[in-house]
Amino acid sequence: MYLYKELNIDEYINKKDSFCVIDVRSESEFEEDHILGAINIPILNDEERIIVGTVYKEKGVKAAKILARNLTMPNMLVKLNKIYSIIESSKKIPLIYCARGGDRSGVIATFLAMENTYVFRLTGGYKAYRGYVLNYFNKIFDKKIKVFYGLTGTGKTELLLELKKNNLPVIDLEGLANNRGSVFGHIGLGKQPSQKRFDTMLFDALSIIDEKYIIVEGESKKIGRLYIPEQFYDKMTFGDSYLIECSLESRIKRIIDEYGGYLTENKDELIRSIEVLKAHIGNEKIGELIGKFNSGYLNEVVEYLLIYYYDILYEKNRKAKKKYMFNYNTDNVVECSKIIETDLK
Repeated sequence: MYLYKELNIDEYINKKDSFCVIDVRSESEFEEDHILGAINIPILNDEERIIVGTVYKEKGVKAAKILARNLTMPNMLVKLNKIYSIIESSKKIPLIYCARGGDRSGVIATFLAMENTYVFRLTGGYKAYRGYVLNYFNKIFDKKIKVFYGLTGTGKTELLLELKKNNLPVIDLEGLANNRGSVFGHIGLGKQPSQKRFDTMLFDALSIIDEKYIIVEGESKKIGRLYIPEQFYDKMTFGDSYLIECSLESRIKRIIDEYGGYLTENKDELIRSIEVLKAHIGNEKIGELIGKFNSGYLNEVVEYLLIYYYDILYEKNRKAKKKYMFNYNTDNVVECSKIIETDLK
């Protein structure tokens, strides 16, 4: 009898560099989230999976399994050859997983074992991995968090990227979320990842940092439509706080430099975002701002939104007056980063 070996999630995490990971779930399952570095070779594609699921509901397990086998077998050799190619190029041990460690991964692992391939299957599949990620935030993550706060346009993200370039342990939450964390934060960036994918990418980023602390930008609990994991956010709330400041002129220039191209190329999207603010600054002012934007007075639009929307919102959302470890000026981000590096040593 040809057998593959089972590998539990803790064993995988401890030896993950030894494996080439093959995800045999459908394309949409893989897109929603997957193990870092996994390669998707679906045993059933999205359409086939839906058909099998319908048969399962209407006719039961046996009929669904027969249909799945009939759909899978004609292309099995093609799928196996793709997997053999991955194994050969990676020079690593194959680890196969599906949603819960069931038939999909079992079939592929069995075929590989029949060809005398040394192969593992992940016990519990993606569900076990997802459970590990959630447990990491609940119980395992224990690093100190240093949080940099500041008004919109003070260059927090720019500063953190400069610090990261100099090998400080920075986590770019907005980069992971693909959103700049404001009403206009989505413009020009495309869609955000799923919540599960965001959690996994954050876990992946944290797991490779050896330092006892990490640096993040102060955020609300929600970035676009994604939520920062609750336990991680709680640690941010009680982490060491640092304040970033700069002149209003620098803030306006920075926003126009960062957003300018996106704003002019995505006018309709920007106007829709401005209209969302009607409840905060009134219909009349919204119309005036849109008129100024269409006439090219971007500086005036940005200045008004900073003073009369973002700054007010920032102060309102601060739950209490924070006590900051240090205050920094980011009119010159490079010089500011050098000072911070010295302070954090």
